[in-house]
Amino acid sequence: MRRKGMPMKKQEKVSEKDFDEELSVSESRMNRKAARKKRILRNRLLFLGVILLIVGAILFRFLVVTRTVNVTNETPYSDEQLLASMKEGEGSFLFSFSADKITEELKTAYPYVGSVEVKKHFPTSVDITFRRAERAYAFAVDGKYVFTDEDFKVLEISSVGDSGILTVCGADIGEYSVGKELDTQAFGYGGFIKDALAQTERTGIGRITKIDLTKKYRIMCLLNDTVTVIVGDFADLDKKFDTLKNILDMNDADVPATVNVKNYARGTYSLGSEMTNGNSSSQNAPGGSNKQDTDASYDTDIEPEE
Repeated sequence: MRRKGMPMKKQEKVSEKDFDEELSVSESRMNRKAARKKRILRNRLLFLGVILLIVGAILFRFLVVTRTVNVTNETPYSDEQLLASMKEGEGSFLFSFSADKITEELKTAYPYVGSVEVKKHFPTSVDITFRRAERAYAFAVDGKYVFTDEDFKVLEISSVGDSGILTVCGADIGEYSVGKELDTQAFGYGGFIKDALAQTERTGIGRITKIDLTKKYRIMCLLNDTVTVIVGDFADLDKKFDTLKNILDMNDADVPATVNVKNYARGTYSLGSEMTNGNSSSQNAPGGSNKQDTDASYDTDIEPEE
């Protein structure tokens, strides 16, 4: 005899399984459709975003246009000259103005433009300040003077010197042209010149007005257009200038004289300035010695022994 209820229970289990499978398939289809719709919507939004960015950039480029250029000019050139030599100007995109770019554009034709400052005022104006490059050194080369700023950029080449700045003679500065810096590989004295000036300021002994680099191991400086200082080579400048200060403190610095500090341990003082009249007579003086004959290289262009 068949048990009551058995077929019915088996049928219910089959129906539930089929229903779950159909439900699972339906949900999967719905999920795929939803994912596809999201993907399509996302791609459309991305495309729309790119279009808006492009349109915005184009509008920004044409709306943010320089209409006013305010100039502060400290150079010997006119505003019109400088502005005419720039690629940017009124009508240019505001953010195309660059201080470095303008400096590069002007440095050859207008070497006395030392630096450029640019301030942009959104959306349509810009302030440009042209700073003047100042003469710092005059290199006596080939019968003329090559004037440079403190970074050794050539500002001018002239047959007339300038007594108000440091004159350097005897230096091989290599090839040079207006608007360009001296080649530091060819010209190796830049560090020495700056160091000598720094030592002069540190010791407070006055102003170096001339440097003679003709002899590699007998470099000379002219102090205050009066006192010749023989420093020898580049070594131990701080100690040499300390000795120089001690000697000058105990002698009249306004009297033409020659001070030799090539050997900083025993500097010598001589009346008569070698760089101004080529004549000096050795004298015993406070703070110095006249014993120059104990070292063959002391007052000659000979490399010091280690």
